[in-house]
Amino acid sequence: MSFSYENIPDTEYEDAVNEMFGGQVLVEKSDCFNFVCPTCGDLNFPNKKKAYVYKDTWRYICYKCGVSQHFMQYIKEHDEDRFGRMLLLGFDSDSKPKQKKEVPVSEAKKIGLPFMDGEIIPITCNHPLAVQGKQICIDRKIRPMVYEKWFVCLNDKRFLQRDPAGNLILNSSGYPIGNEYRDRIIIPFYRFGGAWNQFDARAIDPNNTLRYRNFEGVKRTAYNIDFVDFSKPFYILEGTIDSTFIRNSIAIGGIQHLGEVLNDNPQIAANKDKCTIIWDNDPPGQKAMVDTTKKGFGWFDWNDIKAKDINGAVMAGEMPLDSSGYVDPAYIQKYSMRPEGSDILFALKFGDVEKKAREEKMAARKIARDRLSAARRIGVVF
Repeated sequence: MSFSYENIPDTEYEDAVNEMFGGQVLVEKSDCFNFVCPTCGDLNFPNKKKAYVYKDTWRYICYKCGVSQHFMQYIKEHDEDRFGRMLLLGFDSDSKPKQKKEVPVSEAKKIGLPFMDGEIIPITCNHPLAVQGKQICIDRKIRPMVYEKWFVCLNDKRFLQRDPAGNLILNSSGYPIGNEYRDRIIIPFYRFGGAWNQFDARAIDPNNTLRYRNFEGVKRTAYNIDFVDFSKPFYILEGTIDSTFIRNSIAIGGIQHLGEVLNDNPQIAANKDKCTIIWDNDPPGQKAMVDTTKKGFGWFDWNDIKAKDINGAVMAGEMPLDSSGYVDPAYIQKYSMRPEGSDILFALKFGDVEKKAREEKMAARKIARDRLSAARRIGVVF
């Protein structure tokens, strides 16, 4: 007879979670339970759920107060009677059948994702599409230890959704549903424990005008958010691939997602004195830089680099890499500036960015009005 927490049935853990945390707004997801930490949280703000119990490892983690332990340890500290009962279930013998559910790793990763079995394959496969995707990664100087955990989505009609009669299911625009991310590199947003339920999809065909396609219909989260050390200098970038070149960084998928990410991760603003936001080196990035420095975040001085983003600068040789394939941390820190006095510097360097943005918006509206007036003159009805 041997003992292991793994011998305890999943249903026992699930019942414990529901009874211990069911008095608040408990959210059950495909890979975890999410709730307000009873130690450091506030039930008056149930939207700020920073504690998790992960189903694959049954670990209890709070990302605010730093607790990370097996859920049985938490039960032991808070419910000794339950702990004693569950402890007996941890003993196993050869005659006692396993009660724990066995879910293949490949299937567990795809729970809640819009892919059918076989639709995505590892980028390291010999499939022609995987070979193309891997070559893109190599050309962009992405480290193998990063891209080897990515996938590609195949292009095949058998992955389109059909009704019981075998007919294609169409969306409101009349297009078939399913296989929407075909011919793309799938970049998973891994969480602690190896599960993922969000991704970016990067086009493999260089002629595809839609370079990136995010997982649609779900709330945006930050790439790599579980693995950031907020006690050290950390960085926020727009693109996931850019983020793979910067140590201790996250990517949010675009300037428009910053507010959402800050609301969901209050530890970012709490440590903004150590945070530098590296927006892309373009006009929208310049305006965002002006806005975020007003909120107390650091900014990155592109120092006359011509490339639009981090990966472009790496490919062009404008940013030095260290022996591990990251942009040299000393280089990044050298050009990571604090927000104090930036308003004067930006006014000299960019002019009145907000005024330019207002003028551009007004010009766009005038063009739209002129087109509408012209259409009405020739009898076009809207």
